[in-house]
Amino acid sequence: MSVNCPIDFTWVNIPAGDFLYGESQQTKYLPAYDIMLHPVTVEQYLVFCATSGRAFPEYPHRGLYWDHPIVNVSWEDAASFASWAGLSLPTEEEWEKAARGTDGREYPWGNQWNPEHCCHACWDTCAVGQHPEGASPFGVLDMAGNVWEWCDSWYQVNFTRVQRGGSWRTSFPHLFRTTYRSRSYPTRKNCDFGFRCVRRSSGAGNNTPPSADISAVLSAPRNQLSLCSFLNIPRFTECTNTADGATMVWVPEGLFTMGSNEQHGWDTGYPQHEVYVEGFWIYKHVVTVRQFRQFCMTTANAFDWTAREPEWGWRDDHPMVNVRWREAKAYAIWAGAALPTEEEWEKAARGTDGRKFPWGNQWDSRKCCSKRVSAEHTCPVGRYAAGASPYGALDMAGNVWEWCDSVHEDSRMLALPKKYKRSGSDLRVLRGGSWANGDSVFFLSTCRNSLDSARENNTVGFRCVLRRSEP
Repeated sequence: MSVNCPIDFTWVNIPAGDFLYGESQQTKYLPAYDIMLHPVTVEQYLVFCATSGRAFPEYPHRGLYWDHPIVNVSWEDAASFASWAGLSLPTEEEWEKAARGTDGREYPWGNQWNPEHCCHACWDTCAVGQHPEGASPFGVLDMAGNVWEWCDSWYQVNFTRVQRGGSWRTSFPHLFRTTYRSRSYPTRKNCDFGFRCVRRSSGAGNNTPPSADISAVLSAPRNQLSLCSFLNIPRFTECTNTADGATMVWVPEGLFTMGSNEQHGWDTGYPQHEVYVEGFWIYKHVVTVRQFRQFCMTTANAFDWTAREPEWGWRDDHPMVNVRWREAKAYAIWAGAALPTEEEWEKAARGTDGRKFPWGNQWDSRKCCSKRVSAEHTCPVGRYAAGASPYGALDMAGNVWEWCDSVHEDSRMLALPKKYKRSGSDLRVLRGGSWANGDSVFFLSTCRNSLDSARENNTVGFRCVLRRSEP
């Protein structure tokens, strides 16, 4: 069989023979077959879509990564991939033997539940193969947790298909048992539905040159930027601030529409007005814990890391929180930068077309870190690439409220000349909404909040700007 599949899959051989099947441990015989080492990844599914013309799934709630399992796929999507690759979805018997071996064990790794052996009850999928200690007796990975896996078998004939394995959202141990059977409609998609394939003969799935030119996909750097470019999220003008290593995006000079004429029961910059700003660079991400720690080490800043540690602990790639306005400003000066004015912040968030959210005019909880996606704390910066602003700035909605340099004024003062504005207030502007907010109004690019400059909060962070054409 000549197969038009340009992907090199990693296979595990499952030898012919008997195994104990199901809760009743019925003896069953299966001929030999190979099963994928791990579920099909985003990278592998993207190659399939680029070659076959099939639509890529909707973005998962928490972002997209090359080496994570593909999610939001129906059984029909999974079956189409398998057919394209000259492979098959596993029967549930094939899936179970690969997961539990021949000794009838409860979990792929043995008979005792161990939460450290699989991706479960967590924030998101994890990279495939991240839990090698959870391997099955044959060495197959991720047979418990990460994603529910579609099987070829019917659960109810002509109605629902079998799913096996549990997922990153699952918390009850019995759902990860090798015998547990779940099901769903073949057309249904979800953020924890994935799959893997089997081959039942050595000739299946052999690679031959693809019919479509996908060399760009196959040779692309495996990073978030290149992934977004393939999924029609535009590339942006970027550079690096050499002082702290921060990636910055360029916001060109010109007029933009600031504020809103809509009444939302919250300050959204009424009335709408035109504002001109000079071009500037803005940090693509909010300042991280790692970057702020480096600032403190370099400057001998007496930040009390113990007293201000958030409930979830300090995580290097998460936004710096519990930082006061003057501390944020000190970081900016050290980095040769500044805190953004709220005019600069809003233009970077919404561009020049007056959009409501960084990504457009429709609220979409999948595009930011918020309570609407069950966030219990901050998330790694840049996780929500699909929520990028028109200039490529990330997390301009959600994750943390961001300090601005501007004194907080009544929104009706914003359209007045600068000489009429206050300068002595201790209230500083916050923008962007945070992980702790749920109502979509807080994520509007026009939404205004404030906090005393001497106070800190575990929902507040910051990013910086450079006001020159070259970094």
